[in-house]
Amino acid sequence: MAYWFLSANNLDPVSQPTSICGRTVTIAHCLPLSCVHDGDFDECNDAGLVAPSNVTEREFPCGPVNIKVQEAISCRCSLAPPRSLTVAVINGVSGAPVENATVNIVGSTAITGMTDSNGKSVLAIPSSLASPVVDVSQVGGKFLPSSKPVGPPTDFIIIYLFEVATPVQIDPVIENVLSLSDDPLDPAAGAVTLHIPANAFFTTTGGAPALGRVDFSVNFVQPDEDIGSKAPGVFLSKDESGNVVPIETMGVFALSARDAEGNALSASGIGVSVGYRFRLFVLRNDGTWHLEPMPSALRIRRQTGLNTIVGEITINTEEFRWYNIDKFPENTPCWFKTYILDTNSDNETDGHKRHNFVAITERNGSTSVLQLSDSWHNSFSGCFEARCDNENDNLQYSSIPIGIITADVLGIIPAKATPMQLSDYQQSVQSRLSNLSYTPETTNRVRLLLKSSADGPFFSNKSACEAASFIDGGNVLGFTVNMPSSNGDPFESSADRCVARVRVRQVYLQMVRFNVYNGSFKATSVWADRKYYYSDQQLYVFDQQKQTVTFCFIYRCSKTDDLTNVTISVEENLSDSFVNDRVGPFVSDLMYDCDIRFEAKVINSTEGGYYFNGLGNASAALRQCAAETDEQMVVVERLCRGGRDDAWGPM
Repeated sequence: MAYWFLSANNLDPVSQPTSICGRTVTIAHCLPLSCVHDGDFDECNDAGLVAPSNVTEREFPCGPVNIKVQEAISCRCSLAPPRSLTVAVINGVSGAPVENATVNIVGSTAITGMTDSNGKSVLAIPSSLASPVVDVSQVGGKFLPSSKPVGPPTDFIIIYLFEVATPVQIDPVIENVLSLSDDPLDPAAGAVTLHIPANAFFTTTGGAPALGRVDFSVNFVQPDEDIGSKAPGVFLSKDESGNVVPIETMGVFALSARDAEGNALSASGIGVSVGYRFRLFVLRNDGTWHLEPMPSALRIRRQTGLNTIVGEITINTEEFRWYNIDKFPENTPCWFKTYILDTNSDNETDGHKRHNFVAITERNGSTSVLQLSDSWHNSFSGCFEARCDNENDNLQYSSIPIGIITADVLGIIPAKATPMQLSDYQQSVQSRLSNLSYTPETTNRVRLLLKSSADGPFFSNKSACEAASFIDGGNVLGFTVNMPSSNGDPFESSADRCVARVRVRQVYLQMVRFNVYNGSFKATSVWADRKYYYSDQQLYVFDQQKQTVTFCFIYRCSKTDDLTNVTISVEENLSDSFVNDRVGPFVSDLMYDCDIRFEAKVINSTEGGYYFNGLGNASAALRQCAAETDEQMVVVERLCRGGRDDAWGPM
């Protein structure tokens, strides 16, 4: 396929002044213009970028290490580089890693891998797959398969596998009524029942009705606060108007059956009965849930108590399916705002804050969960959406959902936020929160009954929420965080220092002007119950051909009973006179809003990107790190979208 370029000369390398460790040198680069298919005058993201086709390597001294920079000799149009996706497969009950699980991308037979002894597999995702769906299975039948969609900024995902449930024995020639519960043979043990007609099971060869004993497995993922991360898919679906909205779940389940000899059986016509306006959904290939059509009128009229047959299930041995008992939230949206105070400075913390919100509704022993999680805003603006109790709720099954809110501060030093005690609020707010049963739980979340009003803390409209202030009226939910305040040498001036190697890959290069800048950054390590931190300034290396930034840095070593959290922050106060006299190096914009942090292992030798020093001067370990060429020898690897929308102005 031929390509059409933006100009006639853009295949020639362009020599540009480049700052490397305080020196200005001239390096030839390929301008990262987008390629477009011949004859198509609209930009096509999948057509690739102008990239080096032949390079030479140059070295420049920089303190204790040599900085290697690749210089372009010629350029060509090539596809954008793939991103690296690490998939961790975990046992959903025990938390142990699952080895030898097959990991692949739905719709692509070529992108596949196998988990190692740590339950991990690394896949190369083509740039054309913006939101792939990861599918995981394991040969042998011990675990049920699972799948989840992966967004473009994500380079790491955990997928939980659940073991096949212990089967119960049923007689296939009679009608059976079971429940979604830990005791399926008791129809009253759960809020959802399964109605299995007589002679519903048949063999896969010949389709003959199954006779004798049937071993029937009811695999049920209970609705709780973690169901959003552990269950397959994401809890989103299209409503009757075609809008993608969150859905409230009463649990996820899968069914399977075998005869007495262990042969897999198929089945049809299994009715699902549930109340409270819940319906039956099935997991789609894109990781979202599809509302199943209601069964015939005859089946709808068949009820058990207040429950109604809302769907019918078939078991196909050639096509495994996950089902979901959900409904579209009946309560209208409400909004809340949080104030996070740094107790060391009595000021609201800088950086961003991420919230996880879960609404748990309990009705007559049944539980359902609505998750609006992993949303974040700048500390000083923005409100978070919830679902509050209101007059539109189902009066027959009226209840008030219990909201559980957790908050994290995403700054240079990340921290969990602790809910303020009720006595810390202004008196007028204390009575308001008392009516909502405000209860701080553990160390990082608050539980309360959700009820919206005009003056908070849950607002009936977003504008009122955004205008609210913690200072004036106090109608904003308060959290506190104790940021480390004492900066010093590791282990209080001891010699134990470690060196680690971290790599960041970058995509969407067309968003920023592509120049190489090598400068300084800070690696901040935090330990001892977050009271102390150690910050050390080091150097990074930008690899133009591989589109990566590699960081080698010194941090405070971890002890057996005291692990160290490490966060990398790129400085933004270095002058850049080459690009429009802007302030801020290229890598600062490259790393914008990129989460580069990890929990360091207890390590005393070179292993997987760790380099132990144990001396006051860590330059030898730093040189060993900088000279490493093994692509796998990194502590952590991140994928960053790169480039702020306003970072460079018009191109």
